[in-house]
Amino acid sequence: MALALGCASNPPSSLQSLPTFEVKIGWILSLEDQRILRDISASPTSINIDTITDSQTELLAGFQPDLVKSLVDVDPRIRRRAALAIGRVGRLEGVNPLS
Repeated sequence: MALALGCASNPPSSLQSLPTFEVKIGWILSLEDQRILRDISASPTSINIDTITDSQTELLAGFQPDLVKSLVDVDPRIRRRAALAIGRVGRLEGVNPLS
């Protein structure tokens, strides 16, 4: 019986630094607590956008601390929590993205 050891491939190095679920939830909670929809003072990301393929751009939808962008995250838990946070922030500019 042969074992297939070492067959698992690592994700491309440019995607290894994508934020985890916990990081995204932290951003959402922080933005909600501050009553803002996006953090414009956030530092630029460490991912080189030039190395990302078109099929990987969906993974980056929620990469910045932004509640509106989090509405299109690939994880439904993030989308749900972002929608709740936008409602709790209570700003008028959050109404259109929710509808």
